[in-house]
Amino acid sequence: MRPSLSRLVNRLRTCRHVCLAPRHRLRLALVASLCAHLLILFPPHWNGWRSARPLPEIARLNITLKTPPVQTAQPEQAPAPVPPALPQSVPVSTPVPAPEKAPLPLPAPLVEAPPEPEAMEIPVSAQEDGFMIAIPELVMSREGYGAMRYIVYYGEQRLEVGRSDLGWIFSNGRYYLSMTIKSDTEVLPNPGALVLSRGNITPEGMQPESYGLKSANRTESAEFIWELQRITGLQQDTYLHPDSQDMLSLPFQLAAALASGRPLEFWLVTDWRHELFQYELFQFTLLDEGPLELPVGILRALHLQSVSNDKTLDFWLAEDHQMLPVKIRFTDENGDIYEQVAIEIPIRDDEMPDDEPAIPEPEQ
Repeated sequence: MRPSLSRLVNRLRTCRHVCLAPRHRLRLALVASLCAHLLILFPPHWNGWRSARPLPEIARLNITLKTPPVQTAQPEQAPAPVPPALPQSVPVSTPVPAPEKAPLPLPAPLVEAPPEPEAMEIPVSAQEDGFMIAIPELVMSREGYGAMRYIVYYGEQRLEVGRSDLGWIFSNGRYYLSMTIKSDTEVLPNPGALVLSRGNITPEGMQPESYGLKSANRTESAEFIWELQRITGLQQDTYLHPDSQDMLSLPFQLAAALASGRPLEFWLVTDWRHELFQYELFQFTLLDEGPLELPVGILRALHLQSVSNDKTLDFWLAEDHQMLPVKIRFTDENGDIYEQVAIEIPIRDDEMPDDEPAIPEPEQ
């Protein structure tokens, strides 16, 4: 036993010297650290390693809540809206119209319809810039032809100095006007003259294309070039204003302006001088409406007047004869008065003849 014990002691001493050697100290430290970590992670039991125990019931419940099985119920959804119950009187297959799309009730019919604006008479005194008069059908509103005759007076003493005839043709949206002046005296500016005007009839009224005068000592003509807004035949070519007329078309355009309520303001080509035509602005005013005593009888007429550059131009338009000019008076800057008074108004309402009467063109 002693040899064995002495050998064991010698071995332990040898191991001590080996383990405590400098080169083996690092290895020993690493082994000791590894053993200590193993003891901490896996503590031993004096009676052996602890056997696994079942987890508490609450732990299993927590695990079940955290990892629900696939067979668990789906999350609750909001209940679908229940459609409103249909009335018992309406079948299920019949769609019920929405309240906002229901047809509105129609208003009750009026007992008496209000008058149309064009049928209402507007007092002239209540108008300032423009006015509209309830007038009968205009002579140019239908196709046809006719003529009327005047007696011509001169001066304040109303000396009879001649006759004049006014003729018209309205066909296919065109108009032809002519006036012949017959006189044996030199009092009139253009005795024995033939005055012509032709052009188109538009929704706004008369639109002249040419205006001419031919007499023994004078031949003049003016052209209205609406596409270029120019007028020729004056002392020089001039800008053509939109509301331009001539001496023959003017009374017809006055009637159209009264019927539509447009302003009574026109640029006018005049011919009462022994020189080239003049182009002047005339603004008319409605003076009165009343009876007018003429050789053809007592007529209801509208009196319109314009004063421009010491010249005065008056027209009387007969309401009983489609607003034809039954009296015309011109007073020049010298105070000389030239007046035409209707003595015959044979208006024709029959159809146009097959052969239109030719209107001679003024010489160039």
